[in-house]
Amino acid sequence: MKKQLFKLIIACSLAIPLLALSETNSISLGDLFKKVTQSPVAQPAEDAKLGENGFKSPDEVKRFLQGLGWFKGEVIDVIDSPAFEGFYTLIAKGSDDVWWPNGMHFSKTDNFVIGSDSNFKNAHQKILYEVANQKLIPSTQSYETFVKTRMLPKINHGLFIKITYNSIEPKAYVISAADCPFCRKLEKNLYKAKVSHYVLPDYSMTNTDTQLGRARDIQIVCGGEKPWIDKMVNNIPFKNLEACTEKYDYYLAKDEIHHVLRTAKLMRGFPTTILFTESESAAFSGYCDAIPKLINKTNLGQTANLNDCK
Repeated sequence: MKKQLFKLIIACSLAIPLLALSETNSISLGDLFKKVTQSPVAQPAEDAKLGENGFKSPDEVKRFLQGLGWFKGEVIDVIDSPAFEGFYTLIAKGSDDVWWPNGMHFSKTDNFVIGSDSNFKNAHQKILYEVANQKLIPSTQSYETFVKTRMLPKINHGLFIKITYNSIEPKAYVISAADCPFCRKLEKNLYKAKVSHYVLPDYSMTNTDTQLGRARDIQIVCGGEKPWIDKMVNNIPFKNLEACTEKYDYYLAKDEIHHVLRTAKLMRGFPTTILFTESESAAFSGYCDAIPKLINKTNLGQTANLNDCK
């Protein structure tokens, strides 16, 4: 009996305020109970926090961009960055997929995004953003510093020519061109000093056809170390070079690296050398007699005086 009386009191105490509300809002008690007890349909929790702890999949990047109203998915796709491990990037869809010229990158591990100006139209004005409250907020960290410390050390070296001496793993990249006299001079000195490094062959300086340039570079990369050394050191022409399917992302990766280096003002000509130091990366454009020594020290984990090349 006591239990029934207690339930009746509780029911009346709940019903009184609800009845008052029902009178003022002209809503039935039954409907009011439904309104009070049913939770509103909410967006999934992961959508509310997209990108704030890093983007976990290409689909998350797409949903984030669509939420901002920038891309509807018709002309772009999101892929793992061929150039930089730990990032997603955009490609333009088509019969020949190419890297998205506005050059966006999305971190997989934290809330950083690289984009262009506020309208995402100026590909040459890069801005480092942070994701917060489903928006992109310009970061207080500089774009150039981010590139040096976070992106260049994450270059995917598996796509490039690996030149190794004395079993020393390379820690430097040389962006080069087979018909560049300064590039040949640098390669000869690197060969003479037996300096391990990675090579990123570039478009021919005398060939203005981008498609032919890409095809030629992929063939050179597939050829590997020997034909590159033969050409650059011993002046032996390339012969019977063929492209290989496992390097098909090479030109996408090289376009990414070029764009990031240029917009961070780290590349101004050929050859360009990227060194990975303990605290950040350094990039040098043009030829420098000290580069073989600097690369060797970096490869061996020693401190290199970067001012020797400035």
